[in-house]
Parts: sequence; C-alpha cells; structure tokens
Amino acid sequence: MGVNITAYRQISPRPIVLVEEVEPHDPITNEWIGDTCFVAWVDPQYLKQGDNLVHQAGYSFVEEIHIISTMYIHYNELRQELAKMVGHRKGWPGPFSELIDFSDALGAIGPVTCWKLAQDFRQFDGQARFVQYRDFYRIYTNFRLGFEAAADNGAVTLG
Repeated sequence: MGVNITAYRQISPRPIVLVEEVEPHDPITNEWIGDTCFVAWVDPQYLKQGDNLVHQAGYSFVEEIHIISTMYIHYNELRQELAKMVGHRKGWPGPFSELIDFSDALGAIGPVTCWKLAQDFRQFDGQARFVQYRDFYRIYTNFRLGFEAAADNGAVTLG
C-alpha cells in the first residue's frame, strides 16, 4: 500500500457530488471532474492542520503539483528523518510538527499550515542537504516545492 501526496495552488470551493464516496462529479452534468478539483479529507484527529478546509468538500485549483507517491513505510521514515533533523518530540510545536504529527494515510493540510511548513522547509534546506538517509534531499526538495506552491492559498493532500 502507498500514499500519494499532492499540492494545490490557489484553491477555491467547488460544488461537487461524491460518487461512491470518493469521486467528485459535477452536480449539474454528473460528469467526473477529478482532473480539475480535489476532495478535501479532513481527519477529525488533525483539524488543526486542515485549517478552514471542509471535510469532503470539493476545491478547484489553479495548479496541481505531484510531491511523491511512495509506500507508507517510506513516508513514515521521511517524517522520522525530519524529526531527527530538528530534534522533534511527539506533540512538540516546532519545525515540521504539523507534518510529523499528521496522518500517515489520508488527509488534507490547509493554506495557513502549508505556509508555515513552506517556511520550515526553506529554513532547514541547508541542514537537509546533509541527511544521509536514502534520497532524502531529493524528496525533501519535492516537499519544499509542493508546500511553497500550496502556501499560495492552497492545500496539500494525502491519499
């Protein structure tokens, strides 16, 4: 099993009808519109990260940026490396805490949290270059670029 992580720039609410609880369709034409909008899955355990996103609401976007598709274990290892890099403790507010202490499978991160995480990724870019885990810096750079895009009134989704 794996996780797909995607960033969206300049989102706005979009009326949708969910088909089979996951597929967004236009409420008038009933056509699939998943290539022009996404569904926000705001986990009740992570409402803070969701900011003002509405659970199961549709959002259109100006730009979609694929961050990574990987196995859950690799995503969790990446978050562990981030935590080590900044000395993170569970429940500790600090750099990357909103991502480290987030769902490992499904969820949405809203624009305010994306802006904060973009700042964290920029601030720690120099340190990240020296992390010796797999291809950490390449993946880190993908996350940085995704969160920078999402910082422009966007969102990041895991699914």
